[in-house]
Amino acid sequence: MILIDALYAFIGSFSFGVLFNIKGKNLLFCSLISSITWIIFQALSTDDLSLPAYLISAFVAGILSEIFAIILKYPVLTFNLCGIISLVPGNRIYFAMNFFINNDIPSAANGIFEALCIAGAISIGVLFASSLITITKSFKRVIKIKK
Repeated sequence: MILIDALYAFIGSFSFGVLFNIKGKNLLFCSLISSITWIIFQALSTDDLSLPAYLISAFVAGILSEIFAIILKYPVLTFNLCGIISLVPGNRIYFAMNFFINNDIPSAANGIFEALCIAGAISIGVLFASSLITITKSFKRVIKIKK
């Protein structure tokens, strides 16, 4: 089941990559990051709102994005966007808006709060990954200068 979900994540990310006009092997690597991210999320997810799973998955997506950007000499943002697209809480936002339309304000507020928590966890995970790579690059540069 997880592999089928990973395939769906690959296809969805591939579609967004086509929409973002990503070409060639970069498109495949973007989709691969999304699949890996989704597998990690599924492995770590324990309940409906598993913020650590979102955080760790986004962190891995950020690290992989940075690595592939260096190897393939392509912008990191491209890999980040496609890598986290499978984690975006679109379903929660949709149902929250549906609750608003049906005048179920407490359920809508709860859905919006959950979506914001997930979005925050995703952004913090990507931020940590980017910061870690930047610090590592700076550290390597300082060591290289001292030699």
